[in-house]
Amino acid sequence: AARAATRRSTAQATAFRQIAAEFAAAGAADDEALFTRADRGFNDLLLAAANNEFAAEAASLMQGRSRRFWFVHQHRHSSVKDAAALHSAIAFAIADEDADRAAAASDALLDHVEHFTRATLND
Repeated sequence: AARAATRRSTAQATAFRQIAAEFAAAGAADDEALFTRADRGFNDLLLAAANNEFAAEAASLMQGRSRRFWFVHQHRHSSVKDAAALHSAIAFAIADEDADRAAAASDALLDHVEHFTRATLND
């Protein structure tokens, strides 16, 4: 996320702001379908903005699996509202070209994912 914040184009910044708004709408409405569309667009845009083909390849191997795991189990240990807010924070930080804030927001999302995963597996 930090790399994307320093490398994103003006057009990508606009797209990150739009996706952040979509995440906010998804969270407010508890809309899984809208969250899914925003998440897919966010992941694609993040990888494009970071401009790192190796990270893109590695991420592509995990995205489908992690998305399915989250949607199957998110009702017990997470929520669309929480996930949308965490993603939106990253998108806004990247759009604002704030690498430190993007890194911190990304760390917060990964902490949430780790807690969610551990709680799910411990059920």
